[in-house]
Order: sequence, then structure tokens, then C-alpha cells
Amino acid sequence: MTLADRLSALVSAIGADIKSLSTRVTSLETSSGGGSVIAASSSDQSSTATSLADATGLSASVVANATYRVDAFVTFTSASVDTGLSLGYTLPTGALGMLEITIPSVSTWLSQMTRLITSAQSASVTGNGVEASGTPYTARMSGIIKVGSTAGTFQVRFASEVAGSSVTLKSGSEFVLTRVA
Repeated sequence: MTLADRLSALVSAIGADIKSLSTRVTSLETSSGGGSVIAASSSDQSSTATSLADATGLSASVVANATYRVDAFVTFTSASVDTGLSLGYTLPTGALGMLEITIPSVSTWLSQMTRLITSAQSASVTGNGVEASGTPYTARMSGIIKVGSTAGTFQVRFASEVAGSSVTLKSGSEFVLTRVA
């Protein structure tokens, strides 16, 4: 067999593997209602309150008895170095979020990230200030959501660490929610 024949056979085999993989992915999406939802904020949103509020544009419907993978990137700025971000979420009744939330912050500890690993229907974590006011930072939320028998909404929520001091979620903050079962 010549080199050209070998290359031709290899290209054919790779093409068949790609077609097979594409068929399996399409089958998974059809059988599980799969696919991904991308939610993104289209404008800045500020808060001076310490009570969590819904982040506009950062929500998506979830169906009953499904499992999702979530990966969120939330960009924010702070009006003061003494003010951090509180970031959290809510899920429908009976759902469970097994998520890690990581927020850049200023700390006297070795780490400069505030992290929460949770297994709850709703949770939040609060950062401890920022390095520089007005500078964009990105917080991350990732993990698995298991929805019980009640469909509803996955909603990202946020607040300021310090009452009266503003934090701003920046336009373009987003998450990808992918149904995996």
C-alpha cells in the first residue's frame, strides 16, 4: 500500500469516526433534551445593598428531573477597595446545586480568592474587598445542578459586601448551562 493510499484510508476512518460522534451527540441531545443555554447580561447592573438581588439576564429555565453542568463567569467592579462582591444563586424547590463559587478578593490570608463549595438549593459567598476600585474582576461559579420533580429557574444573584458602597456586574457576564442527563 502506498503512502497516498494509507493517507486516504486514514482520512476516511477519521471522517467515519467524526460522523459517528456527531450522531451520538445528536442522539443524546434528542433523548435528554440536551444542548446548552448561554445566558448573558446585556447591560451593567449596580447594587449598594447587602441583600442578594437577581442579576438581570443571568437566568435560565431548568426542567424537572434533569441534571445540568453550569459554568458562569461574572465580571464586576467595585466603587471602593473595601467593598467586595456577594455572589450566589437560587434553584427551584427540591433542586440541588453542587457548585463552587470563587470570587477575587483582598485578604490578609494567603489566598486572594474567596471560595465556597456548596450543596444546596440556594447559596452565596461574599468577597472581602478588591485590589483596586473600578478595576474589572471575574468571579466564577461552576458545578452540577440536579433538579428534582419541580421545574423552574436557575438564577444568578448578587449584592455588595458593604451597605451603601456600590458593586457593578458588568455587561457580558455570562453562564453556560448544559443538560447532561
